[in-house]
Amino acid sequence: MSHAVPQREEDPTLSSQQRGALIAVAIGLSMITLDGSALNQALPAIQRELMATSTQLQWIVTAYTLPLAGLLLLAGVLGDRWGQGRLFTGALLGFAATSMWCALGQSSGALIAARTAQGIAAAGILPMTLSLMGQLFPERAARIQAVNTISIVASVAMVLGPFMGGVLTQLVGWRSIFWLNVPVGLFGAWLAFRHLPHFPPYRRPMDLAGTLVAMLSLCVFVGGLIESSSLPWLHPRVLGALVLGALGAVVFVMIERRVRHPMLPLTIFRNGLFTAASLSGMAFQFAGYGILFLVALFSQKAWHMDALDASLLAFPFTLMLVIVSLWVNPRLHLSARGRMLIGSRIALCGSLLMAFLSGRDSWPLIVIGLTLMGGGLMLYSPTLNVVATSCQDKAFGGGLASGIYHTSRQIGMAFGMALLGGLGTISGEWAIWGARAGMLLISLASLIVLLLAWRWIKA
Repeated sequence: MSHAVPQREEDPTLSSQQRGALIAVAIGLSMITLDGSALNQALPAIQRELMATSTQLQWIVTAYTLPLAGLLLLAGVLGDRWGQGRLFTGALLGFAATSMWCALGQSSGALIAARTAQGIAAAGILPMTLSLMGQLFPERAARIQAVNTISIVASVAMVLGPFMGGVLTQLVGWRSIFWLNVPVGLFGAWLAFRHLPHFPPYRRPMDLAGTLVAMLSLCVFVGGLIESSSLPWLHPRVLGALVLGALGAVVFVMIERRVRHPMLPLTIFRNGLFTAASLSGMAFQFAGYGILFLVALFSQKAWHMDALDASLLAFPFTLMLVIVSLWVNPRLHLSARGRMLIGSRIALCGSLLMAFLSGRDSWPLIVIGLTLMGGGLMLYSPTLNVVATSCQDKAFGGGLASGIYHTSRQIGMAFGMALLGGLGTISGEWAIWGARAGMLLISLASLIVLLLAWRWIKA
């Protein structure tokens, strides 16, 4: 990337094909974001109707998360081989079909199977969103506008998800959450089929051994992180999964260094800008998702708040996501470097402020800290996506680069929810110290983003 002045390009005019393609991509991203956040509100109703056990209920959530995290790299490679538009369109159709399967499920086992298939389809959608933005909008100004648009859509979907899930479950029933995906997914697939151009595939031989090891390692490792939220870290199931996942990663690197056509060419990480964007995405997910998990668990367990009060405590974070994404970002003319440096500093101040919490009367620190964090994180979140799409090496397919970027974010989110969730459930006199430790870890994540931006982001 060249050294650029702060972006003051005039708003680019999009063609009808670009607008249709952008809407299709926004629909796909909003569907997988809404589905994940809306379903949490329906879990009690699902448990009552299907007579699900606590373990089955957990797997209804996990069955979606595991394939989504574990197959992102593979989906990126397949998108490059088959065509990113084709994979995106097919994955949208698959998401609509598997959503119908979820809605028709008559038992916990059937719903778990359907959710697994739904997660596979979601893995085909997510990495294509950014790679398609890079292909559809080669001009920097148009790409910035497009990425900001889908970032706003994803933020609004994340905010509306719990509300929509609660309303639909209360008024219509939990199955309506899945039924809603069917017409929306079909409409998005129609738009994608009509407006997404057929970019030439990135042809290369398939690395079957590396693909299989990468997929299994990611699924096992992320599964261990998910299990650690309800089991001790030294539990055989958790420890075994983490060790196996780490060993699998070592084996994967060894394979990729020896095969002639690796699934993940390690030279891609020589691009310092792309590596910085991927690591920043991991740190962002750790902080952004982890802080909400930590505050929700700590406030209910240590301060004995009910669920409503705990959600009100976190409301400023959600409010700032909406305000900054819809109002501040479109009007703030700063370079990518400026947004990341300022945003990470604001988020860092918020998490450090919350590290001084004590008794329940210190709740204003949480409110102010979450307000700063929500604003700071959303200030630079769209910029990460722009950087990731702008610095992709032409020697590699865009789907692969997007798959790596999104995989790093998913791992960061899993780490945040597992590690910070454990700190948030500490009881007794150590509860405060657990929360403070969590806030300091979140501060470290913001500091990492700040240092990466200072070192690598020059435009």
